[in-house]
Amino acid sequence: MKSWSLAALLLLGNLCTASVFAQNPDPLDIRACTAIVSDAMRLTCYDHATHRDRSDAQKEADAKIRTNGVFSQVRADARTEAASPEEAAPPSRSLLDSRWELMPESKLGTFNLRSFQPVYVMPVFATSKQNNEPGSPNPANSATERQHLDNIEAKFQLSLKTKIWQGVFGDVGDLWMGYTQSSRWQLYNKKESRPFRESDYEPEAMLVFATNYHAFGWDGRLLGIGIDHQSNGRSDPYSRSWNRIVANVGFERENWTVMLRP
Repeated sequence: MKSWSLAALLLLGNLCTASVFAQNPDPLDIRACTAIVSDAMRLTCYDHATHRDRSDAQKEADAKIRTNGVFSQVRADARTEAASPEEAAPPSRSLLDSRWELMPESKLGTFNLRSFQPVYVMPVFATSKQNNEPGSPNPANSATERQHLDNIEAKFQLSLKTKIWQGVFGDVGDLWMGYTQSSRWQLYNKKESRPFRESDYEPEAMLVFATNYHAFGWDGRLLGIGIDHQSNGRSDPYSRSWNRIVANVGFERENWTVMLRP
């Protein structure tokens, strides 16, 4: 009778223990994450459960979570306790770094579109002296008829760039492609059916490197070399085009950024 009673008690104890663990899994068990409603808090739970990006300080925080046994109350404070205020604060990024992904931690991969040169729309753009009869030493590029243009027109510019090759020389150097289009529109010239007077198309390829040197109180952060083609896409006698090799040198100091393009 005593043996039967002892066996029954042991069985009952095992069932209760199994039930507790089934309902309350280890806070770092991934099953504990499924019941969390908040996306951000659930992601933090998965990070802890899979031991992702764990530093020594975070391991100590995980130990505290297991000890406390209530993951929902501790997880928001675990990462804060694991790092000092200096480590918890995100590193400041310079303007050039944010535009050109210079530092390794700023790399975002390829084919992400972003703005390049200024993008704007000017409904009114006035010119005091229009060139109604463009000419050139080359007779093929000299207009023979005078154009009837208004001094007031609209002007707009679109400009985008994207990185097409990250780490050209191992981990050094990124290859960027840029495209800029600038148009002058005779929007108010009703007599001539509001034509586009001129549109310039400017594709550009740039090889950009991160630098780290000081000159005259400025930090040299960027060095690049590129090929720039600019054309109005028109036939003679109005055809105009340029091909240039352009350097890019970027400097920063406090809240100032200077970009030189010789």
